[in-house]
Amino acid sequence: MSVLALPTGAQAAPAGSWGWAQPSLRFAAEAKLLPPALTQRGPAAPVSRKAWVRSLAALEAYRAQAQGAAAPLGGMPAGVALADAPAATVYARSVSLGWSSSQAGRFAGSKPVTGDEAARGIVGALGLQASVAAFAERLKAEIPGARTDYYVRAAHVYTRVLNLRYNHLVGQEFLEVSPGEGMKVGHVAYMLDRAAHADSWRLNSLTAYETFDLPALGANQAQVLRSGVEMLGQPYVWAGETEGVQSEGHGGFDCSGFIWRTVLGGGVPADARRALPERTSMAMSDLPARARIGAAGLRPGDLMFWGYKGPGSRPADNFHAGVYMGNGWFIHSSGGNAGPNIDRLDGWWGERFSWGRRVLKRT
Repeated sequence: MSVLALPTGAQAAPAGSWGWAQPSLRFAAEAKLLPPALTQRGPAAPVSRKAWVRSLAALEAYRAQAQGAAAPLGGMPAGVALADAPAATVYARSVSLGWSSSQAGRFAGSKPVTGDEAARGIVGALGLQASVAAFAERLKAEIPGARTDYYVRAAHVYTRVLNLRYNHLVGQEFLEVSPGEGMKVGHVAYMLDRAAHADSWRLNSLTAYETFDLPALGANQAQVLRSGVEMLGQPYVWAGETEGVQSEGHGGFDCSGFIWRTVLGGGVPADARRALPERTSMAMSDLPARARIGAAGLRPGDLMFWGYKGPGSRPADNFHAGVYMGNGWFIHSSGGNAGPNIDRLDGWWGERFSWGRRVLKRT
């Protein structure tokens, strides 16, 4: 069976819904990053933890040969034995490295690799583990108390910055993957393809996250940002506003839906609810010029808007919204990042920033 074919009887996705994955499937097969038996099952087939770790080892070897990257998984000592994975296996070594998590002392290779595990593994294979750990420590220090694994949330930020996840278009949201859901062959092939071709300059640019810091936060500001951090790793879904079941076909957020979830769903005072109008970025940004906040006046918890003409935009020109974190950092859900992410207000984002809006009456 061709790697381009869907397996007979695949549940489905409408025809052509996996077309975005076909170039990556071809590359992954030709570069031997995925075994033929797996690619032949089609893009909608599940990927086990065992198959995922084998792909990480193949990716590491590919990058080592093509770009001179380090290959710790292939060259590390035996590691710690697990109940179902001897110490000499690549599976046990991946757990020892932190590229995979153990499950009650087992590798559990037959279980599906989830979105969280994929993020954990891919940053390891790209040599970013120490950087992700440093960023995770900064996140935890600046925004403590989030009900999540900070390292995995930080790993999701890196995968989004590197564009390792595909954003499914409207009508195809049912193919998205939440942090705890299993990845499919098409998703994994896309991630491996993008990781194999990641530029050194882009990888090096991620060190900026190691210096992540915020000003002192009030209780309400901190609660909003905690809610945002807990959503890192969720997919981008047009008109989505919850990580749970919704009519759009899958949990996830668009930019304004992310604001509703983090600001209104984060336990902040009701005055924030009264301050927010309709949930589109255009409507949220529609306020008198005297009430608009420039970049220099932003405080954590303020809403941010971006328009085609930057500060000269009208509300109707604003196409994106986010939440300011402080010291030039903001959190938002972007289609370009395939979901919630943390970015800096500079470069492209700085040039197109329109204005901010204060919705928290008490910090």
